[in-house]
Amino acid sequence: MVAGDAAHATAPHLTQGAAMAVEDAVVLARLLASGVPAAMVGSRFMALRRERCTFVQQTSRRILLAEMATDLDPVRQRLDRIRELPARTAAIDAVLGERAW
Repeated sequence: MVAGDAAHATAPHLTQGAAMAVEDAVVLARLLASGVPAAMVGSRFMALRRERCTFVQQTSRRILLAEMATDLDPVRQRLDRIRELPARTAAIDAVLGERAW
C-alpha cells in the first residue's frame, strides 16, 4: 500500500502535503488497532481516504491552474476573482477542518 505524499502529492497551494500524510498515518493506525483483518486494511483505508484526498488534489490543482492562467481576461474580471478568494478559502477550510477519519 502507498500512503502519504507518495500516494497523493499535491501542488503546495493548500499546504496539505504533510497534513495528508499525518492523517493517513492516523487512519492506518486506527484501522490496525481496530482488529480489521490485515487483508482488508488496504481496501478499508482507501474507502476512508479517497474522497478527502481527491478533494485536496483537485482543489490545489484548480488553484494552481488559475494562477498559471495566461488568458486575456480584463483586469476587472481578475480583480473580481481575487475578491472572491476569502469566501472560496473559507469553504475549502470548512472541508479541511472536518474530521478526516
